[in-house]
Amino acid sequence: MIATTDKGLVKLAQYLAGISAHQSIWDEITRALVKLLGVELAAVGEYHPDGGVSLSHWSDPRVSNADLEHSSSLKEAVSEVLDSGFFALRRLPPSAAPGGSPWELLFLPMTRGSQTQAALLIGEQRASAFSKQELDFYLAIAGLAAVTAERLVGEHELRQHRAHLEDLVAQRSGELLESNHQLRREVVQRQGAEAALRAEKDNLVRILETMDDFVAILDADYVVHYMNPALKQATGDCAETLCYRLFNGTDTPCQHCHLTSALAGETLRGEWACAKTGRIYDRVLTALENADGSRSALAIMRDITERKHSEDAIRQMAYYDTLTGLPNRMLFQDRLTIELARAMRHTRRMALMMLDLDHFKAVNDSLGHHAGDQLLRTASQRLRGQLRSEDTIARVGGDEFMLICPDLQAAEDAAKVAAKLVNALAAPFELDGHAASVSASIGIALFPDHGQQDKALIEQADRAMYRAKALGRSGYQFACDHASG
Repeated sequence: MIATTDKGLVKLAQYLAGISAHQSIWDEITRALVKLLGVELAAVGEYHPDGGVSLSHWSDPRVSNADLEHSSSLKEAVSEVLDSGFFALRRLPPSAAPGGSPWELLFLPMTRGSQTQAALLIGEQRASAFSKQELDFYLAIAGLAAVTAERLVGEHELRQHRAHLEDLVAQRSGELLESNHQLRREVVQRQGAEAALRAEKDNLVRILETMDDFVAILDADYVVHYMNPALKQATGDCAETLCYRLFNGTDTPCQHCHLTSALAGETLRGEWACAKTGRIYDRVLTALENADGSRSALAIMRDITERKHSEDAIRQMAYYDTLTGLPNRMLFQDRLTIELARAMRHTRRMALMMLDLDHFKAVNDSLGHHAGDQLLRTASQRLRGQLRSEDTIARVGGDEFMLICPDLQAAEDAAKVAAKLVNALAAPFELDGHAASVSASIGIALFPDHGQQDKALIEQADRAMYRAKALGRSGYQFACDHASG
C-alpha cells in the first residue's frame, strides 16, 4: 500500500511534465506509478477501433498478464469506466490472481474534454478495499495522466499543423515561377494559407487570454504595451504602464534591469518576487522582432510560490530539528566545516562544545514524553538566548547539543559562554503544572589548541563532557589544561 500524499502527486506531476510527445504516454505513466509511488501493478484499458476492449501497457511485463488481458470481468470493468466516466472496482480471488493472493483492482477514468479516452488500472495485493483517501488520490493521478495525454496530443497536432503550413508556403513560393493559370491558383491557395495563419493567430490569442501564466510585451522605454488578462487581474494595472512600476512597485528602473540584454537578443530566466501580489514567479524574458524591424521584449511569468514553499519546507526538514527548530547534525557539520576553514584562514580561535542535559531521563520517565519534549523546547530557547548571532547550537541527539563559538580572543571567552549556558538551565522548568529541574554538563575543545580537524575536536569535547559529568555535573570542563568550572 503506497503513501497517498501530495508530495507523491507533485513528484509524479514533475515526472510527467518532462515527457515528450514521441514517448508512449501510457507506458511512461504505468512505469512512473511503480517507480515513484510504489504501485504494485498498473495498466491501461482502451477501446479498439473495431469496438473491442484491450488491456495493455502493463507496468511489469514479468507478471503473467495473459490471463488478465483476456479476463472478461476486467474488460467489463474497462467498458464500464469508458462508457460511464466513473471509476470501477474489482477483486481477484487468490485462485485467479498473480501470486496466489487476493488483489484489489481499481479502474479510473482518464477524461479528455467530455470524453473518457482510457481507463487506468491500479492493482494492489491486499485483502481490504481501497479507502476514500486512496480513491481520491488515485482519481487525482488519473486526472493528471489525462491532462498530460491531452497536452502531448495538442503538441503533436500543433507541430503537424505548423509543418503543413511551412510546406505549403514553400510550395507556393516555387509556383510563382509557373504560368498565369498556376499563379491564379497560387493566389487562391495563398489566401487559404493566410486564413489558416489568421486562425492560428486567433487560437494563440485565445490561449494568451485564457492562460494562468502572466504575459507582457514591453519596449525599450519600459512601457508595457500588452498584458494578458491574468496579469491585469493580479496587478490591477492596464497596458501602457511602466514595467518597473508594474513589476517592482518603484518609480525608477531597477539597478540591474535585464531589459536591455533581452532586447539585444539574450534569453534571460530568473525568479521574480512581485511586490503587488506578494508571490514568486519564474520569469523568462526574450526578444520579439516587430514588423518594422524594431524589437520588443516578451516576458512570461509562472507562479512558483507553492513550489518555493515546498522547497523551503523540505530544506527545513533536511537541516533542522523538528522538535526544537535548532540545526540538526547535518547542518551543524556543514557549519563546522565552514568555521574551521575560516578559523584556519584568519588564524582565529574557535570553541566546539558538547552539552548534555543532566537528569533529563528522570524527567522524561516520571512526567512523560510530552513533558520531556516541552522541556527540550524551553531549554533550547534558553540556550539560544545566551549566544551571539554568529554562534551555532544544534540538537544532535535526544538530550545532546553541540555548539560552535567562532572568533574567540582567549580560552576564557569559551568558559564565560559555558558558564552562561549552565546558569541558563538553573531555574526550574514549568511542565504541565509540574516543576522539573535539569542541569548541563559541558565539554569544551578549542581550535587550534586541542585539534585542527573536526573529528578530533568532537572527540576531545565529548571526553571533556563526560569528565564534567563524572565531577558532579552542572559544570564545564576543557579538553586539557584550561581552567574549568
